[in-house]
Amino acid sequence: MKKLLFILSSMISLTYANECANIDTKTKEIMSKNQINGIAIAIINHDKVEYCNYGYTDKIKKSPITDKSIFEIGSVTKTFTAQMAGIAASDNKLNLDTPVTKYIPELAANESYTKINNKELLSHVAGLPFKYTDTFTESELLTSAIQNKPGHSPESYYQYSNLSITLASISLTRIYHTDYEKLLKKLVLNPLGMKYTSMNVSAKNQNLIVTGYGKDNNPTKLMTMGITRSAGGLKSNTYDLAKYLKLQMNRENSQSKNALDIIHKNYYCLYKDGTYQQLAWEYHPISALSEKFLPGANYANILEPHEVQSTCTSPEKGFIDKTGNSPGMSSYIGYIKGQDVGVVILSSKGYQPDVVNLGRYILKTISNQSKNPL
Repeated sequence: MKKLLFILSSMISLTYANECANIDTKTKEIMSKNQINGIAIAIINHDKVEYCNYGYTDKIKKSPITDKSIFEIGSVTKTFTAQMAGIAASDNKLNLDTPVTKYIPELAANESYTKINNKELLSHVAGLPFKYTDTFTESELLTSAIQNKPGHSPESYYQYSNLSITLASISLTRIYHTDYEKLLKKLVLNPLGMKYTSMNVSAKNQNLIVTGYGKDNNPTKLMTMGITRSAGGLKSNTYDLAKYLKLQMNRENSQSKNALDIIHKNYYCLYKDGTYQQLAWEYHPISALSEKFLPGANYANILEPHEVQSTCTSPEKGFIDKTGNSPGMSSYIGYIKGQDVGVVILSSKGYQPDVVNLGRYILKTISNQSKNPL
């Protein structure tokens, strides 16, 4: 217990900035409650980025967490797949409303796929199941998918699906005639200067990898996801993800504006309160910042499967976010639309809903400290 208190009492890497001071008590409270060994946070307030780092990369080695410490980001990876889809759509290489069978002809062997498009795949409303075995090759995955009958008709039912995102990523690799990782570097990582983000951490960055811990507080291994890596296989740090989040937030001044407008359109109403599904991202009414996040019963930090709503409130103010999980790590990335306030959180403890609550707390706190509070 003394060791844990010592960890929580240390603020590593940077002197307290205003943003870090505002969230310090809450962050330490959540770390203590959930026995989290290390957390890295990036806060964006207009053009300024502050890094707030807590604890250590490993319980044994006790190397301090920094903005360069590398974590698994889990399903935040899905937003990168959506980013590439948005770019492809804005360049007229991908038609989001065309059946996926145009891009993956093998799927036509199952008539159901002729009624599913990439917009539905990227929005989790294609009627496909949550998860497939992670070790599948592309051909094995497609063979299995052809044998699968979607449980619901497209656009009628929300079911968070790694399979859906993987099929969308295969469409992209077919369009560009290259593999997923090369395409990601070309379209997203290299233009943003994201040198630490990858599926497989380079030899020179191995010392930056954070050890993740499961619910039993035992160390976990990094995931190996095979073909489904496009749904959750990326490793990154707050230094890189702050650049990525700034792009999402400042799309009016971005060369990628058309792509980002496609990605961040509210396509499907998930809840009548004004919760919408975008391409991989979710849009929430601003009131949700004050509500406790309630994860799905079966899979932490994602919404429960349910029917898509026919009507939805259109709140003037809202925020956009995405969660991520792995057996040993949790992640959160989000921003308040029109407020120029955003946050990235990477945690070394798996499946932690409180990381989502912390992210939303930070968004609300920093916004209330800004010139244009909520």
